Amino acid sequence: MAADGFDVVLTARRASILQDVAELCRERGASALVVPGDVSRAEDLAAVTAAAIDRFGGFDVWVSNAGVLQFGRIEETPAAAIERVLFVNIAGTMFSAQEAIRHFRARGRGVLISTASVLGVVGQPFAAAYVASKFAIRGMSESLRQEVRDVPGIHVCTVLSSAIDSPVYSRAANYMGREMRPIWWLYPPETVARTIVRLARKPRREALAGRTFGAATLIGKTLSPGLAERFT
Repeated sequence: MAADGFDVVLTARRASILQDVAELCRERGASALVVPGDVSRAEDLAAVTAAAIDRFGGFDVWVSNAGVLQFGRIEETPAAAIERVLFVNIAGTMFSAQEAIRHFRARGRGVLISTASVLGVVGQPFAAAYVASKFAIRGMSESLRQEVRDVPGIHVCTVLSSAIDSPVYSRAANYMGREMRPIWWLYPPETVARTIVRLARKPRREALAGRTFGAATLIGKTLSPGLAERFT
């Protein structure tokens, strides 16, 4: 986004890594503001909004991309792990949406982009909480599009990403008793980044990141749901 002409406000839990990213953004000609925070804390997101308004006078796009993952059979997964996945992925995305929509209503325009997954359309074994959270993000986005129809300048978009080559797999909680690995068809993270930039410039309801695999998955689910579940 920095290379595409956006100034950016960056938030995540680890300030040192944010500073590294901010420096890369500045090298591409953007102003970059770092506001460390945890998306599962509504007060941290309010601080992000306040900092953006103080520095830039407001914001035009809000991207929700934080999420955590857990592997395990449902009956063998601790309740605390399920709660953490659901709270970060769902509540964190909804807290972000609250901040974004409040600001966009005041401005009369804005683009909210939330990262879901093709797992918001099809299920996957041993990741029920994560799948449930991605279904929830799609439902939230649909509800918000209905809520903001009175302000045509506000757009609510959802990214349906395929499997992405990121640390989410290696950092996932694992109650399987064996090492987990992602499926063989992995897309680079830049695939998601490019999709987000396109949505920021030209909003649409939903967009696939990793189109070939994503489209094949969605078509299979539509044409033969039972077979798609067995294949997965």
